[in-house]
Amino acid sequence: MKNQLWIVGRNGMLARSVIATCEKKGVPFFSTSSCDLDITSKDKVEAFAPPPFTHIVNCAAYTDVDGAERDEKAAYALNRDGPRYLAEKAISCGAKLIHISTDYVFDGELERPYEESDATSPLSVYGKSKRAGEEGVLTCSDEHLIVRTSWLFGTGKNFVATMKRLMGEREALSVVCDQYGRPTFADDLARALFEMAECRGLYHFANAGTTNWYEFAQAIKKRLCATRCTSIHPISTEGYPTPAKRPPRSILSTAKVEKILRRKPRHFEECLDEYLK
Repeated sequence: MKNQLWIVGRNGMLARSVIATCEKKGVPFFSTSSCDLDITSKDKVEAFAPPPFTHIVNCAAYTDVDGAERDEKAAYALNRDGPRYLAEKAISCGAKLIHISTDYVFDGELERPYEESDATSPLSVYGKSKRAGEEGVLTCSDEHLIVRTSWLFGTGKNFVATMKRLMGEREALSVVCDQYGRPTFADDLARALFEMAECRGLYHFANAGTTNWYEFAQAIKKRLCATRCTSIHPISTEGYPTPAKRPPRSILSTAKVEKILRRKPRHFEECLDEYLK
């Protein structure tokens, strides 16, 4: 990719992987955080005068799924309004927006993996706000790229890091066993974004392998050399109530992106080995 990137959401998990990939590949970039620019303000985004850029990579998002139920206004501001303002900014600068979305735009009732053309039906404020963000970007221009992903883990707060911490603190854990998806390593997604930079439209990317949270926790425990945790108990979603409703089977099909990448994504367990090392 011979481009100049503007990476939005500098302190987030995916942004860190995108920045590391830029540094490794020698791709020029600059990055911003909410301290530098409030992307939920249309006026501030319009007035912002960044260095020249060819692509905006929007890694900023309100990702607290349960928190979004309590603060709907903040979730919509960051997940719906911000992406639309960035899409408009990209157009005005002759650039392209790469926007990251989520599997939670689906209700999880489909028996097969979700394809990009499947109807969305989000269950939570988080999912609804992310879908609204997609719609805003798609309305601005068909030149932009939207990539949905799922169960992201990498440097920062995520399920793997949380399980690793809890397994060092507790002798037993209970983890939901009836929500299924495809874990995604942030580094792998970042590398894929570079390969997809000239694509447009909507794509799914996730690492290979379908699992549930309980099985994922077991895979993490298996790879830890020392832990206090001696047992992990499977529980149902009903047995672990949360403010936000989660999709039971938000499994993303990656058939479309595999044609672009000319390969299948790595299995998540291979990525888990790399991450935990």
